[in-house]
Amino acid sequence: MMAGRLFGWAGFSRSCAKQRLSAFVILLVALTFACSTTVQGARQGIDPGRVYLWAESSANLKRLGSTTGVVEILDKMKGAGIDTLIIEVKPVHGHVVYPSKIAPRLKLWKGYQPDPNFDVIAVALAEGHKRGIRVIVALNVFAEGLDKSPDSGGKFGVVFEGHTDWAAWNYAMPAKAPTDGTSDTAALKPIYEHDKSLAIFVSPNNPDVRKYELSIIREIAATYRPDGIVLDRTRFNSIESDFSPSARAAFEKQIGRKAGRWPEDIVTWQRAANGTPKHVPGPLFDKWLYFRAKTIRDFFSEARRVVKGVSPSISFGDYVGSWYGDYWNEGLNWASDQYDAHKDHKWAPRNWKYAGYAGLLDVLFTGLYYKIISAEDATAAGSSAGASVEGGAAIVNKAVGASTKSIGSINLDDYKGDANRFLRATRMCMEKTCGVMLFDLIYLDEFNWWSAVKQLTTDYPPSFKSPAAKALEARGEGRRVKPKPANKPCLVCPYAAKQ
Repeated sequence: MMAGRLFGWAGFSRSCAKQRLSAFVILLVALTFACSTTVQGARQGIDPGRVYLWAESSANLKRLGSTTGVVEILDKMKGAGIDTLIIEVKPVHGHVVYPSKIAPRLKLWKGYQPDPNFDVIAVALAEGHKRGIRVIVALNVFAEGLDKSPDSGGKFGVVFEGHTDWAAWNYAMPAKAPTDGTSDTAALKPIYEHDKSLAIFVSPNNPDVRKYELSIIREIAATYRPDGIVLDRTRFNSIESDFSPSARAAFEKQIGRKAGRWPEDIVTWQRAANGTPKHVPGPLFDKWLYFRAKTIRDFFSEARRVVKGVSPSISFGDYVGSWYGDYWNEGLNWASDQYDAHKDHKWAPRNWKYAGYAGLLDVLFTGLYYKIISAEDATAAGSSAGASVEGGAAIVNKAVGASTKSIGSINLDDYKGDANRFLRATRMCMEKTCGVMLFDLIYLDEFNWWSAVKQLTTDYPPSFKSPAAKALEARGEGRRVKPKPANKPCLVCPYAAKQ
């Protein structure tokens, strides 16, 4: 999620993308919003949440580190009318905060030592259900390390504990031109040797990585049967990644021939006029974009099969930012496979739509992390309409359509000191999407905005349906797009026996 905002790490911050969306498009898209459980048709009840609260584990270890702490938060949620808690249990470094038989457990974070005998998932589920509160478990997928630990200052995480061969390989130039006389050219090497990303990503094309991540997803689903599972960072680090041997083999298999010059036939780099690295597409660039997006879509298909193989009642979801036009950079097409991005974006290959995975999800959380709330205010301020909560919601709903339930997510820290603007943002999410996700618990608790949330849930009772949902229902467009079948993945936990 927004670890950069929580810890002050610029490497984690999600960019506030500059979307190019005219007021005319905003008006058209507003007529096609996909909202409310009504849109789900036969899937009604799979994810009935409306107001979600995200709790990032690294920021809330102490707050949720005991039964007393969990109960205190759940009681506050109950009083405020928040119906769903999302607990992140696998941070970007890969050390988990629950008793796993597969992944290592986090023992120290910023000087704090979590209780090794405390099971936050089990306690949250038991106590949450007593109060009528649903509990969703979130985990980062293709991030398994940190370039710098807040405790030791050194490299930290699963990648550096016997799995350096899992690391993604980046082809990149230095962020700034070297001044020591060394060559200013792009280099192909493991991501942790570039020193450009705090989060250390692994290769989604590595079979061992995929088996490991699916094993953890299955472990959580089978052990706890939570109300839902949400994936995060199920993507590539950037357009610089992943050029590992595993990625090359998979890419050449997909295109049916050798890639030729590797990786120059895909992309090269040069220094732009302002001194920043600029990528130059090669002859295989479009094929590469589609290959990366299909790699991620295939993983979502496998992960969904794993979750639903344990229990069809477990909601399966994903978190992404709302800035769809920038996600080619991370190899992600979270849109419906009915949406043809090629018509709206010059960068999109003609077959890009076939990598869309929204139809594989029960719920999609999208970050509307903007201080400007309305599209009108954004354009008046000289920004694109998409750089607002309302405009971001329009982008999401155009891309997702009726494929899944989308939930607008806001970063409370964007409205620090202004509870009224916070309420305006949450109301916009309720009106324009299928609900609202509050990021993060640490802010809600520290700002003490529980009463503000209570006002929101009072103003928007469970019977509320947004105008967009009613319009969809009236036109009979509330059919969910049936996802295409995928190859059946291995459903076992291959690493459990090694612990």
